[in-house]
This record gives sequence, structure tokens and C-alpha cells, in this order.
Amino acid sequence: MNKISKTLITTLLMSLIASNSLVFANAGYKEYTAYRLPIAKGNNYTNTHAKTTNDTYIKNRVTSLAGTSAANFWAVAENHSAQSPKYEQRISSDPTKINFNNSSTLAHGQNVAMAMENHDLSRATAFVSGEVDFR
Repeated sequence: MNKISKTLITTLLMSLIASNSLVFANAGYKEYTAYRLPIAKGNNYTNTHAKTTNDTYIKNRVTSLAGTSAANFWAVAENHSAQSPKYEQRISSDPTKINFNNSSTLAHGQNVAMAMENHDLSRATAFVSGEVDFR
């Protein structure tokens, strides 16, 4: 095998490894699409998901907003009780870490969801899409 072939094979293998790393890095994220943000800061919630770690946070990334420039997000228990403060988010390529309150008892195996509302007090319904890692 000549030097060019070895370089080509090495480059292809490194590209394959890098692309698989990206897939595995996003494996824990659950996508949500066009979730309604009701008027007057009404709340909406994702489905609940069992925590797979004892991490005291979830991560959320907003990929699309319609009818608003920002939305508020916070972690909630299965009964919709707040487990974190609200975090204002805009469209971003980076996720936001939503840290649980010190009093939160959410742990591995327990159900967690994410609450959301329009950041602005609005008379119109807005929509948000993104992905959340419930960890």
C-alpha cells in the first residue's frame, strides 16, 4: 500500500469516527416540534421521561421559535411542580443547562419533564421547537 492510500484510509476512518461521536453525543436528546406557547404566558409541558442519571440538571436547545423571540423553560416533576428556576432561551446551537433547585429530589429512574412558556406577555400563541436531554 502506498503512502497516498494509507493517508486516504486514515482520513476516511477518522471522519467516520468523528461522525459517529457526534451521533452518540446527541443520543440522549429528545426532539420536540412546534410546541404551543399559549397566550398570556400559559404553560405547556413535554412528556415525562425517566431520568437515566443522577445529574441534577437537564439540557435544552432551542432550534426554532415562531411568534416570539424567546421562551422560558424549567424542569418539573411528574406532577408539574417546579424543580428549577426559569431559564430564558433563544435560538442557539448550544444547549442551556437547566440546574435543579437544591430542594429537588429528582434522581435516576424518576420521571422529569420540561415546562415552557412564552417569554413575552402576548395575546398571540407562539411556537417553539428544540431538543432536550432529560439525563
